[in-house]
Amino acid sequence: MISTEKSIATMPEESSSAQGGHLNIVEEPASLSPQFKSLTDTDTFIAHINELVKTTELTSGTIILQQLLDQFNPLDYEILVFPEIEQIRNQLKDLAPDSDAAREIRRRLDRLRVNTKHFLVLTIENILKVAQENRWSLCKNHDFIYLYNGTFWSELDEGG
Repeated sequence: MISTEKSIATMPEESSSAQGGHLNIVEEPASLSPQFKSLTDTDTFIAHINELVKTTELTSGTIILQQLLDQFNPLDYEILVFPEIEQIRNQLKDLAPDSDAAREIRRRLDRLRVNTKHFLVLTIENILKVAQENRWSLCKNHDFIYLYNGTFWSELDEGG
């Protein structure tokens, strides 16, 4: 990357209506003095290879998956599916347990059931959100799920 030094020069305006000048920023290239190692020296190649090996350290899929699982917090599926449920529960707390209004609210709560589709969609959305926040790559190809470990894609088995 070439860096530049900025200098400020005052240039008079071409326009007759201008009073005085305006500032122009003129960029001048900075001097370069690269220091290259000899490509005929085998130590140069060995040092570079060792540097590459350090930066491409392989992380097992099990370790990455465990790190991913550690990022999850419990989900309250009922609140995610039925946002009004919390308000309904609070109304129930304020009523006498044997009142008609309390029984009606309990019946209403019983009708608000989270089904399997809700669990699946919300779980997958949460997994994708956490994976994106942590910049982890997940992929589903056919019926297999893969996790990118920084070097290659590894298949995740159902046991983890």
